[in-house]
Amino acid sequence: MGMRGGIGLGVLGILALVSGAVAEGEAAAVLTLRAAVSVAGESFALGDIAGIEGEGSLQARLAGVIIGPSPLSGDSRQVSAGYVKLRLRREGIDLAGIEVKGDGVRVSRVGGGTPTKRQTTGGGADKTAPEEAPVVRRGDTVEVVVRVGPILVKTSGRALGDAAVGGVVRVQIPQTNATLNAIATGVGQCQVLGDRF
Repeated sequence: MGMRGGIGLGVLGILALVSGAVAEGEAAAVLTLRAAVSVAGESFALGDIAGIEGEGSLQARLAGVIIGPSPLSGDSRQVSAGYVKLRLRREGIDLAGIEVKGDGVRVSRVGGGTPTKRQTTGGGADKTAPEEAPVVRRGDTVEVVVRVGPILVKTSGRALGDAAVGGVVRVQIPQTNATLNAIATGVGQCQVLGDRF
């Protein structure tokens, strides 16, 4: 009995060391959020909005994480560092050793299917101020998009609050009376990510 207990503790110790080594392997990543970027696709990934330094396979995995839907063509949205961390956690990535630099990134969408371009902010007038106004208002009927992997479902719902682009708003789906948290993506448009169910 005492020997079995000693062997069991030894196995647990080895497992702890191995899991610690795996965690340390993922800990060597630094994400630097850009101030502003332009994207062309329906959604954008972490590699589109941040510089990523780290080990090759982890770097590739991080770069491919889908952060969210792109704004409508010609529009933009602010994506906070906190939201980026949330998306990484939902993808099963341990943030213990991942450093995120920057408070957020302004993501705008270019039309016409051109390749993703990076854009830096310059001096001059603040072009983001008008877009902070609510695009979804309490009581509005809004288009709700639910994206689960490759599956996309659209329905309508009623906004239970106000939200600017990138803000979270509660939406009630009349057909089911379900109330969901959604992200305002444009005027009268919201998206619920599939892992929020």
